[in-house]
Amino acid sequence: MTYSEELIEKKYVPNVIIRIGGATYFSIRQPDSGLTVPVQNNGLVTSLSLNPSTVDPFRPSVAINSNSFKLIDRNNVVTALFNGNLEPPANSSGLIKIGNEFISYTGVSGNQITGCIRGEQGSTAANHDFGDDVFFCEVVSGNPIDLLLKLLISPAGGGPYSVLDDGGNIDQALIDVTEFETIRDEYFVGQTFDFILYQVDNLKTFIEQEILSPAGIRLRSNLNSKIGLGILNKPVINLDAPDLDDDQLTRRPVYSVDETKIVNHLNIQWGFDWPSEKFTKITTYNDAASVASFGDRKAVNLNFKGVTTQADVDEIAKNYFLRFAYPKPLIDTSAHMSASGWGLLEKPTLYSDQIPTDAGDLNFGDSVEVLQKAINYQTGDVRFQLSFTQFTGLRVCFIAPSDTILTFTNQKTVNVGAGRGSQYRVGWKMRLYSNTTRNWLADPINTIVGISGDTITFENNWTTTLVNGAQKITFADYDDVTDQQKRFCFISDNGNTFSDGLPSYLISY
Repeated sequence: MTYSEELIEKKYVPNVIIRIGGATYFSIRQPDSGLTVPVQNNGLVTSLSLNPSTVDPFRPSVAINSNSFKLIDRNNVVTALFNGNLEPPANSSGLIKIGNEFISYTGVSGNQITGCIRGEQGSTAANHDFGDDVFFCEVVSGNPIDLLLKLLISPAGGGPYSVLDDGGNIDQALIDVTEFETIRDEYFVGQTFDFILYQVDNLKTFIEQEILSPAGIRLRSNLNSKIGLGILNKPVINLDAPDLDDDQLTRRPVYSVDETKIVNHLNIQWGFDWPSEKFTKITTYNDAASVASFGDRKAVNLNFKGVTTQADVDEIAKNYFLRFAYPKPLIDTSAHMSASGWGLLEKPTLYSDQIPTDAGDLNFGDSVEVLQKAINYQTGDVRFQLSFTQFTGLRVCFIAPSDTILTFTNQKTVNVGAGRGSQYRVGWKMRLYSNTTRNWLADPINTIVGISGDTITFENNWTTTLVNGAQKITFADYDDVTDQQKRFCFISDNGNTFSDGLPSYLISY
Protein backbone atom coordinates (compact mmCIF):
# COMPACT_ATOMS: atom_id res chain seq x y z
CA MET A 1 0.00 0.00 0.00
CA THR A 2 1.37 3.41 -0.92
CA TYR A 3 1.85 6.26 1.52
CA SER A 4 -1.07 8.15 -0.04
CA GLU A 5 -3.33 5.12 0.35
CA GLU A 6 -2.30 4.85 3.99
CA LEU A 7 -3.30 8.49 4.47
CA ILE A 8 -6.71 7.94 2.87
CA GLU A 9 -7.43 5.10 5.29
CA LYS A 10 -6.14 7.25 8.17
CA LYS A 11 -3.76 4.56 9.25
CA TYR A 12 -0.92 5.40 11.58
CA VAL A 13 2.37 5.55 9.71
CA PRO A 14 4.98 6.14 12.41
CA ASN A 15 8.29 7.02 10.78
CA VAL A 16 8.90 7.38 7.08
CA ILE A 17 12.13 7.91 5.18
CA ILE A 18 11.73 9.33 1.69
CA ARG A 19 14.66 9.03 -0.70
CA ILE A 20 14.57 11.53 -3.55
CA GLY A 21 17.01 11.03 -6.39
CA GLY A 22 20.56 11.04 -5.07
CA ALA A 23 19.61 12.72 -1.80
CA THR A 24 17.73 11.37 1.20
CA TYR A 25 15.18 13.46 3.09
CA PHE A 26 14.58 12.35 6.66
CA SER A 27 11.37 13.33 8.42
CA ILE A 28 8.71 12.09 10.80
CA ARG A 29 5.39 11.99 8.92
CA GLN A 30 1.97 11.53 10.50
CA PRO A 31 -1.27 10.96 8.54
CA ASP A 32 -2.43 14.52 9.20
CA SER A 33 0.78 16.16 8.04
CA GLY A 34 0.80 14.90 4.49
CA LEU A 35 3.79 14.14 2.31
CA THR A 36 5.54 17.25 1.04
CA VAL A 37 8.12 16.96 -1.70
CA PRO A 38 9.96 20.03 -3.06
CA VAL A 39 8.59 21.12 -6.43
CA GLN A 40 11.90 20.55 -8.16
CA ASN A 41 11.84 16.94 -6.97
CA ASN A 42 8.30 16.02 -8.02
CA GLY A 43 8.25 12.56 -9.53
CA LEU A 44 11.72 11.72 -8.27
CA VAL A 45 10.85 9.65 -5.20
CA THR A 46 12.84 6.45 -5.69
CA SER A 47 12.10 4.57 -2.47
CA LEU A 48 10.05 4.80 0.69
CA SER A 49 10.89 2.82 3.83
CA LEU A 50 8.55 2.31 6.77
CA ASN A 51 9.27 1.99 10.47
CA PRO A 52 12.94 2.89 10.90
CA SER A 53 13.92 2.78 14.55
CA THR A 54 14.81 6.47 14.82
CA VAL A 55 14.53 9.46 12.53
CA ASP A 56 16.53 12.50 13.53
CA PRO A 57 16.64 15.30 10.93
CA PHE A 58 20.03 16.40 12.25
CA ARG A 59 21.59 12.97 12.68
CA PRO A 60 19.86 10.67 10.23
CA SER A 61 20.35 6.96 10.79
CA VAL A 62 20.09 4.14 8.30
CA ALA A 63 18.46 0.87 9.37
CA ILE A 64 19.26 -2.37 7.56
CA ASN A 65 17.80 -5.88 7.66
CA SER A 66 14.69 -4.48 9.34
CA ASN A 67 12.08 -6.40 7.33
CA SER A 68 9.67 -8.26 9.62
CA PHE A 69 6.08 -9.44 9.98
CA LYS A 70 3.64 -10.70 12.61
CA LEU A 71 3.13 -14.41 13.13
CA ILE A 72 -0.58 -15.29 12.69
CA ASP A 73 -0.33 -19.07 12.80
CA ARG A 74 2.11 -21.59 14.14
CA ASN A 75 2.91 -25.20 13.38
CA ASN A 76 5.90 -27.20 12.26
CA VAL A 77 6.11 -25.38 8.95
CA VAL A 78 5.49 -21.96 10.50
CA THR A 79 2.72 -20.79 8.20
CA ALA A 80 2.70 -17.01 8.43
CA LEU A 81 1.18 -13.91 6.88
CA PHE A 82 3.16 -10.88 5.81
CA ASN A 83 2.17 -7.55 7.26
CA GLY A 84 0.34 -5.73 4.46
CA ASN A 85 2.72 -2.77 4.66
CA LEU A 86 5.76 -4.87 3.82
CA GLU A 87 6.94 -6.57 0.68
CA PRO A 88 7.83 -10.29 0.68
CA PRO A 89 11.51 -11.03 1.37
CA ALA A 90 13.94 -10.43 -1.45
CA ASN A 91 15.22 -14.01 -1.19
CA SER A 92 13.03 -17.04 -1.78
CA SER A 93 15.07 -18.87 0.85
CA GLY A 94 16.90 -17.76 3.94
CA LEU A 95 16.66 -17.46 7.71
CA ILE A 96 14.10 -16.00 10.11
CA LYS A 97 14.15 -15.45 13.87
CA ILE A 98 11.17 -15.80 16.22
CA GLY A 99 11.96 -15.20 19.86
CA ASN A 100 15.17 -17.12 20.55
CA GLU A 101 14.73 -19.55 17.67
CA PHE A 102 16.25 -19.38 14.21
CA ILE A 103 14.35 -21.14 11.42
CA SER A 104 15.62 -21.63 7.89
CA TYR A 105 13.22 -21.76 4.95
CA THR A 106 13.49 -22.77 1.32
CA GLY A 107 10.44 -21.15 -0.23
CA VAL A 108 7.78 -18.45 -0.07
CA SER A 109 4.31 -19.16 -1.40
CA GLY A 110 1.87 -16.30 -1.13
CA ASN A 111 1.68 -15.49 2.53
CA GLN A 112 3.30 -18.74 3.64
CA ILE A 113 6.91 -19.65 4.37
CA THR A 114 7.67 -23.24 3.39
CA GLY A 115 10.45 -25.80 3.71
CA CYS A 116 11.28 -24.75 7.26
CA ILE A 117 13.94 -26.33 9.45
CA ARG A 118 13.55 -25.56 13.13
CA GLY A 119 16.28 -24.84 15.68
CA GLU A 120 18.96 -23.49 13.34
CA GLN A 121 22.15 -21.61 14.35
CA GLY A 122 22.36 -23.49 17.64
CA SER A 123 18.88 -22.44 18.77
CA THR A 124 16.16 -24.65 20.21
CA ALA A 125 12.76 -25.21 18.59
CA ALA A 126 10.03 -23.68 20.74
CA ASN A 127 6.34 -22.84 20.69
CA HIS A 128 5.47 -19.36 19.48
CA ASP A 129 2.41 -17.23 19.99
CA PHE A 130 0.06 -15.34 17.73
CA GLY A 131 1.44 -11.85 17.11
CA ASP A 132 5.09 -12.72 17.75
CA ASP A 133 7.57 -10.68 15.72
CA VAL A 134 9.32 -12.56 12.93
CA PHE A 135 12.59 -11.10 11.63
CA PHE A 136 14.33 -11.87 8.37
CA CYS A 137 18.04 -12.50 8.97
CA GLU A 138 21.24 -12.72 6.98
CA VAL A 139 24.27 -14.73 8.11
CA VAL A 140 27.57 -13.08 7.19
CA SER A 141 31.10 -14.21 7.94
CA GLY A 142 34.45 -13.08 6.64
CA ASN A 143 37.40 -10.78 6.86
CA PRO A 144 36.43 -7.61 8.80
CA ILE A 145 37.60 -5.32 5.99
CA ASP A 146 35.59 -7.26 3.42
CA LEU A 147 32.53 -7.12 5.68
CA LEU A 148 32.99 -3.37 6.11
CA LEU A 149 33.05 -2.84 2.35
CA LYS A 150 29.98 -5.04 1.90
CA LEU A 151 28.01 -3.18 4.56
CA LEU A 152 28.91 0.19 3.04
CA ILE A 153 28.21 -0.73 -0.59
CA SER A 154 25.34 -3.29 -0.50
CA PRO A 155 22.82 -2.97 -2.17
CA ALA A 156 23.47 -1.80 -4.79
CA GLY A 157 26.52 0.43 -4.88
CA GLY A 158 27.95 -1.75 -7.59
CA GLY A 159 31.02 -3.92 -7.88
CA PRO A 160 32.02 -7.16 -6.15
CA TYR A 161 31.08 -5.99 -2.63
CA SER A 162 27.40 -5.23 -3.29
CA VAL A 163 26.33 -8.73 -2.31
CA LEU A 164 24.37 -8.47 0.95
CA ASP A 165 20.60 -8.20 1.15
CA ASP A 166 20.90 -4.72 2.65
CA GLY A 167 23.52 -2.10 3.38
CA GLY A 168 24.51 1.53 3.09
CA ASN A 169 24.03 1.66 -0.69
CA ILE A 170 27.11 3.87 -1.15
CA ASP A 171 28.40 3.99 -4.70
CA GLN A 172 31.65 2.02 -4.82
CA ALA A 173 33.16 4.87 -6.85
CA LEU A 174 32.96 7.02 -3.71
CA ILE A 175 35.04 4.55 -1.67
CA ASP A 176 38.80 4.07 -1.93
CA VAL A 177 38.40 0.32 -2.30
CA THR A 178 42.08 -0.15 -3.19
CA GLU A 179 43.15 1.39 0.13
CA PHE A 180 40.75 -0.88 2.04
CA GLU A 181 42.09 -3.95 0.23
CA THR A 182 45.73 -2.97 0.78
CA ILE A 183 45.17 -2.63 4.54
CA ARG A 184 43.27 -5.92 4.55
CA ASP A 185 46.05 -7.83 2.82
CA GLU A 186 48.77 -6.28 5.00
CA TYR A 187 47.24 -6.43 8.48
CA PHE A 188 44.10 -8.58 8.58
CA VAL A 189 45.01 -11.82 6.85
CA GLY A 190 43.26 -14.74 8.53
CA GLN A 191 40.93 -12.69 10.73
CA THR A 192 37.23 -13.53 10.60
CA PHE A 193 34.19 -11.84 12.12
CA ASP A 194 30.79 -13.58 12.26
CA PHE A 195 27.37 -11.90 12.42
CA ILE A 196 23.69 -12.64 11.98
CA LEU A 197 22.17 -9.40 10.72
CA TYR A 198 18.61 -8.50 11.68
CA GLN A 199 16.95 -5.35 12.99
CA VAL A 200 20.13 -3.27 12.71
CA ASP A 201 18.58 0.03 13.76
CA ASN A 202 21.62 2.17 13.01
CA LEU A 203 24.15 0.98 10.45
CA LYS A 204 26.69 3.64 11.41
CA THR A 205 26.64 2.65 15.09
CA PHE A 206 26.85 -1.04 14.20
CA ILE A 207 29.90 -0.48 12.00
CA GLU A 208 31.62 1.66 14.64
CA GLN A 209 31.01 -0.74 17.52
CA GLU A 210 31.34 -4.11 15.83
CA ILE A 211 33.96 -3.59 13.10
CA LEU A 212 35.92 -0.34 13.47
CA SER A 213 36.49 -0.66 17.22
CA PRO A 214 37.69 -4.28 17.45
CA ALA A 215 39.72 -4.00 14.24
CA GLY A 216 41.35 -0.72 15.30
CA ILE A 217 40.45 1.16 12.12
CA ARG A 218 38.64 4.40 11.28
CA LEU A 219 36.84 5.76 8.25
CA ARG A 220 38.17 9.05 6.92
CA SER A 221 37.97 11.37 3.94
CA ASN A 222 40.90 11.03 1.55
CA LEU A 223 42.41 13.69 -0.68
CA ASN A 224 40.98 11.88 -3.71
CA SER A 225 37.50 12.80 -2.37
CA LYS A 226 36.77 9.18 -1.52
CA ILE A 227 35.96 7.43 1.75
CA GLY A 228 39.26 6.08 3.03
CA LEU A 229 40.42 3.84 5.83
CA GLY A 230 42.87 4.79 8.57
CA ILE A 231 44.57 2.16 10.67
CA LEU A 232 45.23 2.46 14.39
CA ASN A 233 47.26 0.44 16.86
CA LYS A 234 49.54 -1.29 14.38
CA PRO A 235 53.17 -0.34 13.74
CA VAL A 236 53.50 0.91 10.19
CA ILE A 237 56.03 2.94 8.28
CA ASN A 238 54.86 5.41 5.70
CA LEU A 239 57.81 6.33 3.53
CA ASP A 240 55.87 9.16 1.96
CA ALA A 241 54.60 10.70 5.20
CA PRO A 242 54.93 14.50 5.07
CA ASP A 243 57.38 16.53 7.12
CA LEU A 244 56.27 19.22 9.55
CA ASP A 245 59.13 21.59 10.34
CA ASP A 246 59.99 25.28 10.70
CA ASP A 247 59.20 25.85 7.02
CA GLN A 248 55.53 25.08 7.74
CA LEU A 249 54.99 25.79 11.44
CA THR A 250 53.34 29.12 12.24
CA ARG A 251 53.16 28.64 16.00
CA ARG A 252 55.58 27.16 18.51
CA PRO A 253 54.52 23.63 19.45
CA VAL A 254 53.04 23.28 22.93
CA TYR A 255 53.83 19.97 24.61
CA SER A 256 51.69 18.37 27.34
CA VAL A 257 51.05 14.96 28.86
CA ASP A 258 47.57 13.69 29.74
CA GLU A 259 47.41 10.97 32.39
CA THR A 260 43.62 10.89 32.67
CA LYS A 261 43.03 8.42 29.85
CA ILE A 262 45.29 5.61 31.03
CA VAL A 263 43.71 2.17 30.67
CA ASN A 264 45.45 -0.85 32.19
CA HIS A 265 42.50 -3.09 33.04
CA LEU A 266 40.18 -4.53 30.37
CA ASN A 267 37.14 -6.80 30.47
CA ILE A 268 36.23 -8.06 27.00
CA GLN A 269 32.99 -9.95 26.40
CA TRP A 270 32.88 -12.08 23.27
CA GLY A 271 31.49 -15.35 21.92
CA PHE A 272 28.05 -13.87 21.28
CA ASP A 273 25.17 -16.37 21.32
CA TRP A 274 22.74 -15.13 18.68
CA PRO A 275 19.66 -17.12 19.79
CA SER A 276 19.75 -15.80 23.37
CA GLU A 277 21.42 -12.50 22.42
CA LYS A 278 23.92 -12.90 25.26
CA PHE A 279 27.71 -13.08 25.45
CA THR A 280 29.05 -16.45 26.56
CA LYS A 281 32.67 -15.54 27.34
CA ILE A 282 34.58 -12.81 29.13
CA THR A 283 38.34 -12.38 29.29
CA THR A 284 40.06 -10.04 31.74
CA TYR A 285 43.39 -8.38 30.96
CA ASN A 286 45.82 -6.28 33.01
CA ASP A 287 48.95 -4.44 31.91
CA ALA A 288 51.24 -5.19 34.86
CA ALA A 289 53.87 -2.59 33.97
CA SER A 290 51.28 0.17 33.65
CA VAL A 291 49.63 -0.85 36.93
CA ALA A 292 53.01 -0.73 38.68
CA SER A 293 53.70 2.77 37.34
CA PHE A 294 50.27 4.40 37.55
CA GLY A 295 48.13 2.18 39.74
CA ASP A 296 45.21 0.01 38.75
CA ARG A 297 42.85 2.26 36.82
CA LYS A 298 39.11 1.72 36.46
CA ALA A 299 38.39 -1.21 34.18
CA VAL A 300 37.09 -0.55 30.69
CA ASN A 301 34.39 -2.98 29.58
CA LEU A 302 34.26 -3.89 25.89
CA ASN A 303 32.04 -6.31 24.02
CA PHE A 304 32.22 -7.45 20.42
CA LYS A 305 29.56 -9.65 18.83
CA GLY A 306 31.53 -10.68 15.77
CA VAL A 307 34.72 -11.85 17.52
CA THR A 308 34.74 -15.62 18.03
CA THR A 309 38.34 -16.70 18.73
CA GLN A 310 40.59 -16.22 21.75
CA ALA A 311 43.48 -15.21 19.50
CA ASP A 312 41.51 -12.28 18.08
CA VAL A 313 40.45 -11.18 21.57
CA ASP A 314 44.08 -11.30 22.76
CA GLU A 315 45.13 -9.18 19.78
CA ILE A 316 42.45 -6.59 20.55
CA ALA A 317 43.61 -6.33 24.18
CA LYS A 318 47.26 -6.06 23.19
CA ASN A 319 46.60 -3.23 20.75
CA TYR A 320 44.35 -1.44 23.23
CA PHE A 321 47.06 -1.45 25.89
CA LEU A 322 49.68 -0.32 23.39
CA ARG A 323 47.66 2.82 22.84
CA PHE A 324 46.25 3.52 26.30
CA ALA A 325 48.36 1.80 28.99
CA TYR A 326 50.72 4.77 29.20
CA PRO A 327 50.14 8.52 29.01
CA LYS A 328 50.56 9.80 25.49
CA PRO A 329 52.06 13.26 25.04
CA LEU A 330 49.94 15.71 23.07
CA ILE A 331 51.36 18.46 20.88
CA ASP A 332 49.36 21.50 19.80
CA THR A 333 50.69 23.60 16.95
CA SER A 334 49.67 25.43 13.77
CA ALA A 335 50.95 25.23 10.22
CA HIS A 336 50.53 26.93 6.86
CA MET A 337 47.66 26.00 4.53
CA SER A 338 50.00 23.65 2.68
CA ALA A 339 49.25 21.15 5.46
CA SER A 340 45.47 21.54 5.20
CA GLY A 341 45.13 18.43 3.06
CA TRP A 342 46.39 16.11 5.77
CA GLY A 343 43.65 13.87 7.07
CA LEU A 344 43.04 12.45 10.51
CA LEU A 345 45.44 9.61 11.36
CA GLU A 346 48.05 11.08 9.02
CA LYS A 347 51.47 10.52 10.58
CA PRO A 348 53.75 13.43 9.68
CA THR A 349 57.33 13.60 10.87
CA LEU A 350 57.59 16.59 13.20
CA TYR A 351 60.91 18.39 13.63
CA SER A 352 61.20 20.90 16.47
CA ASP A 353 63.68 22.27 18.99
CA GLN A 354 60.81 22.99 21.41
CA ILE A 355 59.89 19.40 22.27
CA PRO A 356 61.86 17.16 24.65
CA THR A 357 63.14 13.77 23.54
CA ASP A 358 63.78 10.57 25.46
CA ALA A 359 67.44 11.53 25.55
CA GLY A 360 66.58 14.68 27.51
CA ASP A 361 67.45 17.18 24.78
CA LEU A 362 65.31 19.30 22.46
CA ASN A 363 66.45 17.74 19.20
CA PHE A 364 63.05 16.29 18.34
CA GLY A 365 62.42 14.63 15.01
CA ASP A 366 59.90 11.84 14.93
CA SER A 367 56.52 10.73 13.67
CA VAL A 368 53.30 11.79 15.36
CA GLU A 369 49.64 11.22 14.60
CA VAL A 370 47.04 13.82 13.65
CA LEU A 371 44.16 13.59 16.14
CA GLN A 372 42.37 16.86 15.41
CA LYS A 373 42.53 19.46 12.67
CA ALA A 374 40.89 22.86 12.29
CA ILE A 375 41.35 25.27 9.38
CA ASN A 376 41.15 29.04 9.85
CA TYR A 377 40.46 30.38 6.37
CA GLN A 378 40.79 34.00 7.54
CA THR A 379 44.34 33.64 8.84
CA GLY A 380 45.41 30.81 6.56
CA ASP A 381 46.43 28.68 9.52
CA VAL A 382 45.76 25.01 10.16
CA ARG A 383 45.65 24.06 13.81
CA PHE A 384 46.70 20.53 14.70
CA GLN A 385 46.54 18.39 17.79
CA LEU A 386 49.18 15.72 17.41
CA SER A 387 49.79 12.68 19.55
CA PHE A 388 52.22 9.88 20.08
CA THR A 389 50.89 6.36 19.70
CA GLN A 390 52.60 3.08 20.41
CA PHE A 391 54.36 3.31 17.08
CA THR A 392 54.98 7.05 16.85
CA GLY A 393 57.58 8.83 18.92
CA LEU A 394 59.69 5.67 18.69
CA ARG A 395 62.53 4.63 16.43
CA VAL A 396 60.90 1.45 15.27
CA CYS A 397 63.37 -0.97 13.73
CA PHE A 398 62.13 -1.31 10.17
CA ILE A 399 64.55 -3.17 7.93
CA ALA A 400 65.69 -1.24 4.86
CA PRO A 401 65.12 -2.75 1.41
CA SER A 402 68.11 -4.41 -0.24
CA ASP A 403 67.70 -6.25 -3.53
CA THR A 404 69.86 -8.31 -5.82
CA ILE A 405 70.22 -6.94 -9.35
CA LEU A 406 68.58 -9.73 -11.34
CA THR A 407 69.23 -8.16 -14.75
CA PHE A 408 70.36 -4.78 -16.04
CA THR A 409 69.83 -2.64 -19.12
CA ASN A 410 73.06 -0.71 -18.74
CA GLN A 411 75.47 0.28 -15.96
CA LYS A 412 72.95 2.62 -14.33
CA THR A 413 69.61 0.93 -15.11
CA VAL A 414 68.92 -2.24 -13.14
CA ASN A 415 66.01 -4.62 -12.60
CA VAL A 416 65.04 -6.09 -9.22
CA GLY A 417 62.55 -8.79 -8.23
CA ALA A 418 58.85 -8.65 -9.05
CA GLY A 419 57.06 -6.07 -6.93
CA ARG A 420 60.25 -4.84 -5.26
CA GLY A 421 60.58 -1.58 -7.15
CA SER A 422 57.78 -0.07 -5.06
CA GLN A 423 59.99 -0.36 -1.97
CA TYR A 424 62.35 2.36 -3.24
CA ARG A 425 62.03 6.12 -3.74
CA VAL A 426 63.57 8.64 -6.11
CA GLY A 427 66.38 10.55 -4.38
CA TRP A 428 67.59 7.71 -2.20
CA LYS A 429 71.33 7.26 -1.77
CA MET A 430 72.53 3.72 -2.48
CA ARG A 431 75.70 1.64 -2.43
CA LEU A 432 76.69 -1.47 -4.39
CA TYR A 433 77.26 -4.74 -2.52
CA SER A 434 78.95 -7.91 -3.80
CA ASN A 435 77.04 -11.16 -3.26
CA THR A 436 80.30 -13.04 -3.94
CA THR A 437 82.71 -11.38 -1.50
CA ARG A 438 79.88 -10.38 0.85
CA ASN A 439 81.23 -6.87 1.19
CA TRP A 440 80.53 -3.41 -0.16
CA LEU A 441 82.23 -2.47 -3.38
CA ALA A 442 84.31 0.68 -3.83
CA ASP A 443 81.77 2.34 -6.13
CA PRO A 444 80.78 5.88 -5.10
CA ILE A 445 77.36 6.48 -3.59
CA ASN A 446 74.73 6.65 -6.32
CA THR A 447 71.35 8.42 -6.33
CA ILE A 448 68.09 6.94 -7.64
CA VAL A 449 66.66 9.24 -10.32
CA GLY A 450 63.86 7.10 -11.73
CA ILE A 451 61.68 4.09 -10.90
CA SER A 452 59.41 2.35 -13.40
CA GLY A 453 57.86 -0.84 -12.10
CA ASP A 454 60.81 -2.94 -10.98
CA THR A 455 63.35 -1.02 -13.06
CA ILE A 456 65.51 1.44 -11.12
CA THR A 457 67.61 4.10 -12.82
CA PHE A 458 70.58 5.74 -11.09
CA GLU A 459 72.18 9.12 -11.66
CA ASN A 460 75.60 7.71 -12.59
CA ASN A 461 77.01 4.49 -13.98
CA TRP A 462 78.23 1.99 -11.43
CA THR A 463 82.00 1.66 -11.87
CA THR A 464 81.98 -2.07 -11.15
CA THR A 465 80.90 -4.11 -14.16
CA LEU A 466 77.45 -5.45 -13.37
CA VAL A 467 76.75 -9.18 -13.61
CA ASN A 468 73.27 -10.67 -13.32
CA GLY A 469 72.72 -11.84 -9.75
CA ALA A 470 76.22 -10.89 -8.60
CA GLN A 471 75.49 -7.56 -6.90
CA LYS A 472 72.78 -5.96 -4.83
CA ILE A 473 71.84 -2.37 -4.01
CA THR A 474 71.84 -1.30 -0.36
CA PHE A 475 71.44 1.90 1.66
CA ALA A 476 74.44 4.18 2.02
CA ASP A 477 75.70 4.99 5.53
CA TYR A 478 73.54 6.96 7.94
CA ASP A 479 75.34 10.28 7.42
CA ASP A 480 74.98 10.00 3.64
CA VAL A 481 71.31 9.07 3.21
CA THR A 482 68.20 11.24 3.06
CA ASP A 483 65.97 12.04 6.04
CA GLN A 484 63.40 9.68 4.59
CA GLN A 485 65.90 6.81 4.61
CA LYS A 486 66.84 7.57 8.22
CA ARG A 487 63.41 6.32 9.26
CA PHE A 488 64.78 2.82 8.75
CA CYS A 489 67.09 0.88 11.05
CA PHE A 490 70.80 1.74 11.14
CA ILE A 491 73.60 0.39 13.32
CA SER A 492 75.90 2.70 15.26
CA ASP A 493 79.48 1.85 16.22
CA ASN A 494 79.98 0.93 19.88
CA GLY A 495 76.40 1.92 20.75
CA ASN A 496 77.18 5.62 20.41
CA THR A 497 74.52 8.09 19.37
CA PHE A 498 74.20 8.97 15.72
CA SER A 499 75.99 12.02 14.38
CA ASP A 500 72.76 14.03 14.31
CA GLY A 501 72.30 13.53 18.05
CA LEU A 502 69.59 10.88 17.90
CA PRO A 503 70.19 7.92 20.24
CA SER A 504 70.90 4.43 19.00
CA TYR A 505 68.47 1.56 19.34
CA LEU A 506 68.14 -0.33 22.59
CA ILE A 507 67.18 -3.98 22.27
CA SER A 508 65.82 -5.35 25.54
CA TYR A 509 63.84 -8.32 26.78
